[in-house]
Amino acid sequence: MVNPSDPTDTTSTGLLHSLNEEYERFRVKLHKTAPQFRPWTTTANVDSQTQKRMLDSAKQDDDAVGLGTTNSLHADEIMDLARRSRTRELPGNYPFSVKERLILESVRQWSALAQECFTEVKDIVVKHIIRIVEEHFKGYSNGGLKEAVSKITSEQILMCAQATTQKIEGLYLSECSPFTQNEDYFLTYKTKMLTRYKAIHQELEGKSNLVTALRAYSPNNQSSTGNTSQWSYLTQAITQLSYFGITVKAEDFITLLPKHDMNPALDIMAEVRAYFQ
Repeated sequence: MVNPSDPTDTTSTGLLHSLNEEYERFRVKLHKTAPQFRPWTTTANVDSQTQKRMLDSAKQDDDAVGLGTTNSLHADEIMDLARRSRTRELPGNYPFSVKERLILESVRQWSALAQECFTEVKDIVVKHIIRIVEEHFKGYSNGGLKEAVSKITSEQILMCAQATTQKIEGLYLSECSPFTQNEDYFLTYKTKMLTRYKAIHQELEGKSNLVTALRAYSPNNQSSTGNTSQWSYLTQAITQLSYFGITVKAEDFITLLPKHDMNPALDIMAEVRAYFQ
């Protein structure tokens, strides 16, 4: 039961509400450090309207697009970085250091954000503790008890703050070595982002009508996508694959379109973005 007169009641004093608000601000700031990838080249003739449409398309699977405290990187810039990083890899392979560098560009912003959040949280908690001490020991000001309790409390807060700061720094350092055990989620999200990136890139390669048709395809309304016989073949392919236990959507066929020299860059972008997610 909430007791408005009890200074230790975290609900009536608004402590939990204040902490949750600060945690939410931290979450939003962290979200803004997401890699800002653009699946088209810096030389692509993209007008503002087309760019907005492509960004809106990317946002379907990545709501951090366009938030950005991290620099935007285009496909050709990623490809250039990957090529310059090659040493003795086999053809078609690129060093993991490329992905690590892109991941760390976001992660390096986290330490300052975490410490900033902790400072705000500490200030909120300290004010709450001071209020409790004032309320409980207000009748012992003359005997020195209140001052003694305040001193002990301050020393304990300082010890806890130092320990917490070290813990935060330790967690940050562990994030600087990319690793995840969420393999299924990671691979699923990578596939989703790679399909999205390829679709956007293929549109700029002059296949916008095909990409749009694949996205709009409906087995119950094939006439809406043009060539009826062409889409009946697609329906058959989807049906036949289902017999093998493989479930696909028409949009998944975008990944089967002819490859281009930016494919490795799109794959790197999708993997880095999936890791951040």
